[in-house]
Amino acid sequence: MNPFLLTPTERLADWKVLRSSIASLEDDVALDTVTKYWAQAPLMRLAYDYEEMPKWPGPWAMVHQGDWCRDSVACGMEFTLRLGGWAPERMRLILVKDFDISEQMIVLEIDRTIFLNYDVGKVTPLPNTRWASIAAWEFTGRGYHPIKC
Repeated sequence: MNPFLLTPTERLADWKVLRSSIASLEDDVALDTVTKYWAQAPLMRLAYDYEEMPKWPGPWAMVHQGDWCRDSVACGMEFTLRLGGWAPERMRLILVKDFDISEQMIVLEIDRTIFLNYDVGKVTPLPNTRWASIAAWEFTGRGYHPIKC
């Protein structure tokens, strides 16, 4: 069953189960689990504008609302891992422009070696393509803050 098709209350409960379950998993299994979970999110063209990330709703509001685009899914993955016990220092959100595939997207970078949300539903080593970081954010305290790429 697709958890994103549940009612908002059921979706929040299901997301809590996911966050609790990843705490005991090996890193690679946790990343794979989170990536596959978020690959099920029904996407719209633009749910939130990355230029206004500090104004985005918090994790519970986003999951409750259920509005997802490619970029906000990266945030969903980040807060799932962070609220599931992962250290925020291990993660940063990066706006990537990949010139080889002519795409621009927000990805979740893990330990500066892995991208989530680059290939939908997959954990991806840093791609061997011509790509550039345009902007980056880290979660510190109560929200996402821009950092140097």
